[in-house]
Parts: sequence; structure tokens; C-alpha cells
Amino acid sequence: MKQLNWRQRPLSNKIELFSENKNIGKMVTSSLFKKQEGEINGKKFIFNSRGLLFNKFQILNYDDKTVVGEIKYKYLSYKGLIILNSGQSFFWHLSKPFKKGWTISDAKDIVVLCQGLASTGKITFEESSDVLVLAGLYIVSCYLKGYLFLMILFVIFCTIAYNS
Repeated sequence: MKQLNWRQRPLSNKIELFSENKNIGKMVTSSLFKKQEGEINGKKFIFNSRGLLFNKFQILNYDDKTVVGEIKYKYLSYKGLIILNSGQSFFWHLSKPFKKGWTISDAKDIVVLCQGLASTGKITFEESSDVLVLAGLYIVSCYLKGYLFLMILFVIFCTIAYNS
């Protein structure tokens, strides 16, 4: 198993990945929900959605734009499915509330374990799971953005109701 640390500075659109204090990758958001680019251990990927509330996202190879896999995730859900072109399926699961973490598992074992949720954390993963690490970070990013979006709507609704 490999281990890395990640952090996202306040108001930043970038998650940085570190192994033994060496920067090994990043995940960069280019818009609210549409697209993110990720890199880990020299491998680059694009995570692309097809709309604001759709639940299918493509994982593309950055260099040649070929599809590497697909993520099925509904915003604000605690579960997701990652399907790679190799035919392998993996399950993303957010830990119980206030436990601050998530896992990716196959039918038998956990292959990626993340401790931390909002700004820093530690990820333990199988040697060949680089794309899964980025996919997990992408899903949790969508999850957090979904909650932020709902909170903004709630504040707007309360402001309108209060002023009426």
C-alpha cells in the first residue's frame, strides 16, 4: 500500500498531493461542476460532466482524450460507482457523517482509503490505483460543491422570505 497526503488551501481551486513531502500531483477545478483536471505520479486525467445535475462523468486521458472510465454519482449522495474501461468496477462510499473520510472498494477489499474531507487528509491506496485516487477526490469535490450550492440557495431563500 502507498500513502500520500493532500491539502486544499482556503478559497483555492487546487488540491495538492504529496508523498514524503514531495509534490506528486494535483486536482484543479476549472468551473463549478463542469470539468476538473488531475495529475498523479506523472499521469494526467480529465474529469468531465455533462451538465449541472447529471450523474455520469467521464474520465479521460489528458494527452489523447480517450475515455479511461466513467463515474456514476448523484450529487449529495453518499455512494458512487467508478467503472474503468478494463471492466473493473469500484464503489465510492462517504464515511458516516462527522467521520470525515471516504473509501473506494472492489467487490472484496478497500483499495483506497481517505481520512479527511474538507481541507487536508491522508490517502492510503493500492499501487495501481492512481486514477481511483483522483476519481475519489473528484467525487468528494462534487459532493462538497453540491452542499455549498444548497447552502447558498438556502441563504437566498431565507433572505427573500425575511424581506417579504
